[in-house]
Amino acid sequence: MGLFLKSYDKRNYILGRKYNVEYKLGNGKICTFSNILENVDGKYFWFCSEKDGLCVILQDRICTMVCTDNDKTLERIDNTYKNNLKQIKEALLDIGIDIRKNKDELKSLSEILEEISTKWDELSTEENKYLNKWICMSIAGIKDENYLRVLIDKMRKEIKL
Repeated sequence: MGLFLKSYDKRNYILGRKYNVEYKLGNGKICTFSNILENVDGKYFWFCSEKDGLCVILQDRICTMVCTDNDKTLERIDNTYKNNLKQIKEALLDIGIDIRKNKDELKSLSEILEEISTKWDELSTEENKYLNKWICMSIAGIKDENYLRVLIDKMRKEIKL
């Protein structure tokens, strides 16, 4: 049986687990997806996997979240999560960004994205286009790398304001 969460229930997040998520668009339409919960901040749920890419959803837009992992798949997911994290860590270290605040604590995804956005201009040059692509694919996955580029571009523009 899966774990059922409402968006206001902030005690039961299990990071690194796969969830089926039902959320409401601005026009009231209900959409669904399935992905791994990576981060929760005060405003957003951050879902990310190599296969499914990056999904960032406002907490108040989530209707339901059902954890679909069972105990047998938890070890496999944990290993996949560690491999994805290692790939992202290596890609970001290539441009001088560490994903850790200290030895025991990771930076939030929003902090990492802000750091990437400050280095975006140098990554957008012709000689760095493959590094740019590798970073985007490592973080967002193959099918959502363009969404990450748009997000970083918007963050970069806001930082300059």
